[in-house]
Amino acid sequence: MLQKSLTTTYYLKSCFTCQYADYSPYGSDDYGLMLCYVRHKEDCLKVNSKDDYFAFLEEKDFDGRQETYLCSQYSPRNRAGGYRGYVEGTMDCPAPEGEGMA
Repeated sequence: MLQKSLTTTYYLKSCFTCQYADYSPYGSDDYGLMLCYVRHKEDCLKVNSKDDYFAFLEEKDFDGRQETYLCSQYSPRNRAGGYRGYVEGTMDCPAPEGEGMA
């Protein structure tokens, strides 16, 4: 994997490595589609399993984005595992300024 060849100084910044994006547990016909939950940051940080993710999805709205998309609210996936777990290489990334570790 490309991320493994990078040092801890560098990491890929995209929806794929973002704390607030994940794949749908229901699957998707769109290749590389991720669900963005930046509007639900606090709730998103409580998701650490598939069961948590199903409960989290109830009555939530989201934006669909491609894995390679990068927005201004990117945050490395280093505080909660989400549905698919942590992304190797982002665990040692610092949290964005103004956001402490949960």
